[in-house]
Amino acid sequence: MTARAKIIFSSPLTYWAVIFNVLGIFTWGFGPLTFVCLLTAAYVMFALVRGRAPATVGRDLFAVPDLDAPPGRKLKFAFYFVIGMTLVGALVGLLVAPNTWLMDIALNTYLAAENFAYGVNPYGSLSQAWHTMNAGTPHVEVRDGQVYMFGVPYYYGYPYFPAMMLGYLPFTFFIDGYDSIRIGNVVFALANVYGLCLLMKSARRLILQMIVIVAYLCIGVYWIEIFWHGIVDVLLSTFLIYAFVCLQRDQYVGAGIFLGLAQAAKLLPAPLIAVCILYYLFRRPGFWKFSIAYALTGVAVVLPFLLWDPQAFLSATILFYLSFHSVGDNTSLWYFLPEILQAPFLWSGYLATLVTIFLFIRRKTADWVDVMAAAFASYLVFVAFSKMSHLNYLWGVYPLGCAAFAILLGRLSDHAARD
Repeated sequence: MTARAKIIFSSPLTYWAVIFNVLGIFTWGFGPLTFVCLLTAAYVMFALVRGRAPATVGRDLFAVPDLDAPPGRKLKFAFYFVIGMTLVGALVGLLVAPNTWLMDIALNTYLAAENFAYGVNPYGSLSQAWHTMNAGTPHVEVRDGQVYMFGVPYYYGYPYFPAMMLGYLPFTFFIDGYDSIRIGNVVFALANVYGLCLLMKSARRLILQMIVIVAYLCIGVYWIEIFWHGIVDVLLSTFLIYAFVCLQRDQYVGAGIFLGLAQAAKLLPAPLIAVCILYYLFRRPGFWKFSIAYALTGVAVVLPFLLWDPQAFLSATILFYLSFHSVGDNTSLWYFLPEILQAPFLWSGYLATLVTIFLFIRRKTADWVDVMAAAFASYLVFVAFSKMSHLNYLWGVYPLGCAAFAILLGRLSDHAARD
């Protein structure tokens, strides 16, 4: 492999885009393929962290790019093309998509925000409108028309934590109907792009900044999901990006606050990312500042809603997932395995997730970029071994992967140039 083999778009970014576009197209009913794509992406990140290009039999998968050269026509074309298509997608989603339809997680968020705006507890009232719980669902029973989960009353409350609903609440005051969610996603997507640019300031080279934007926006199904379907995980990714912007600048309290907001929005992936950051900060400055800010922020947002109605909050969030998600679905490899292998498969996934974190951050020279890569890759591994591997799980952490990919690619080029 030569040190400066090809301009960037000729190889690395192409393979990155292929992996995640294939993953985006084939999800439902393609659990084994989803599993392979997720682990392949995690391996690519691991190879870059180790400072070498991933290889396939007979040829190099990644050619080391010449990052000091001008971007070149191909990358410039890709850069402007994906930005143009994203803008078109946003306009189509806002102007053409019916204002009477949203995906379940978006519709639930809208209903929760509307209920809360009128002073109604979103966890004790209808804020989960897609799924019907009946006596055939595991750990569910129905008595006198009342649904119980694990013996706790269930009111079809909001299945996410309150920061997710609160993040979209301001848009419901200015925009009528479900398009408030889509407009919110436009704002959060722009915030994601700006946050990625902040992360890439350390890279300095224009070509790397272009790469991260192309990598983030080149997934065809992504902007369909957030601008048309209204997938709300883009808010989650906003919190996570700015947590790492703060970590990059050694602003540990800020990093803890943003990760705490992510925790207060959804059960996962914040705990896994917290493990990565805490493992990195252990016996380093900032460990306690980050830990306390993360915990206090999460508690401060969640606790009022928990105290409002503890049983309603518990059944709408934790118990709902323990019940409804316990059956799994065909987006995961777990679904296709013989029953005797399903439990070992899950436990091996937990172990593989922890091993991934260790392999990424164990070096004394590890820095915030390695932590970001570890957070991304370990969550891919976790999702790959889960009972459900829904596509929206990926979008919360995907921008972190894009930033780590671009920065590590730049490091790889630097290493090759010195060799």
